[in-house]
Amino acid sequence: MILEAAAAIDKDLKISGASTHKYRLNDPIAADFVRNAEEKYGFMLPEDYFRFITEIGDGGACENYGLYSFREYITKNGSGYEKKRYNLGLPFDIKLLSESRYANDFPFNDEAVKNNPEKYFVYEPVADRYTTGTGSRETQGFLGLGSRGCQFEYGLAVTGKYKGCVFDTDNMGYYILLADSFDEFYGCWLNKISDTAWLKEQIELWTKI
Repeated sequence: MILEAAAAIDKDLKISGASTHKYRLNDPIAADFVRNAEEKYGFMLPEDYFRFITEIGDGGACENYGLYSFREYITKNGSGYEKKRYNLGLPFDIKLLSESRYANDFPFNDEAVKNNPEKYFVYEPVADRYTTGTGSRETQGFLGLGSRGCQFEYGLAVTGKYKGCVFDTDNMGYYILLADSFDEFYGCWLNKISDTAWLKEQIELWTKI
């Protein structure tokens, strides 16, 4: 198992976030629970992510602090979680940075955007940040998958043209495409941690911090 091998190498959990997920996955969640949540809140998960949480693990080992638990997301109280859940069924309306009227509002690396313009997006309702003060933290049609720390996270589009794609975001309006599917995203992370040389290099790096 890749996770077990990585845990054996990073036995002191030095890599950022490893002490949270410990290279372990939670138990899978019942398919009926997920389908009932989808029906109640008016959305449908991409099949690869649905299969992952119902057959492999509902959260746990992944990049940075690991994957959130879908069960906790659906059952958690406070902090506007009910609103977030109903927002999952609404359109995930993002535009390429080059096509957005808010292109100058985000601190992207110009060279990175120039080299990969198809990966940089803006969530158009970011206008609320200036006009209503509500911000765009309640992004519609977007399910947070995991935290990178502070306001940064990665997540999954569950509606719209980019349904099934995984993005990085600061939860304030910008989105960077990471993968075209959850399987691709998770597979890339597994490939990284299965590279012993890379893993040891990361451990050495984080040990110095």
